[in-house]
Amino acid sequence: MIVFSVQDDVVTAVFTDTERMLLRQIPLLLDDMDTAVGDPGYEVLHRAIYRDDPGASRELDDLIASDRWAMRTSDRKIVERFGEGVTAMTRQEARGFLRSLNEARLVVAARAGVFDSGPGWEEMVPTDQSLAAVAWLGYVQAELIQTLSSG
Repeated sequence: MIVFSVQDDVVTAVFTDTERMLLRQIPLLLDDMDTAVGDPGYEVLHRAIYRDDPGASRELDDLIASDRWAMRTSDRKIVERFGEGVTAMTRQEARGFLRSLNEARLVVAARAGVFDSGPGWEEMVPTDQSLAAVAWLGYVQAELIQTLSSG
């Protein structure tokens, strides 16, 4: 069971071996999404910023693409470190950790059809590994957000 704590600027996390194994999968999953055009996970991570103005979306995407890539790469390395057994991060790194968890949650949810099925998908979590992964990622995010908010 995940345990987060925070003191000053240091966030500590304790993960089980299984949870660390799952964390190690996140950077791999997300790295695949950078080039998987047509995959529902790719589509959710690369949505048009301005849906009603494709030209403005492309222009803004061109302006921020390199910064977004650098941030995503840095965020994924934080998750990777925790998958390898690191137990402490700064608050800033915790925000990056949250961003990667959120990206992974969105990718898995898109692939599982959560956005198409609407409310009630949670009832299928016990029988669907993809939905269980979505729920677990949401749980980890919620625990870390609560810890950051209270500390």
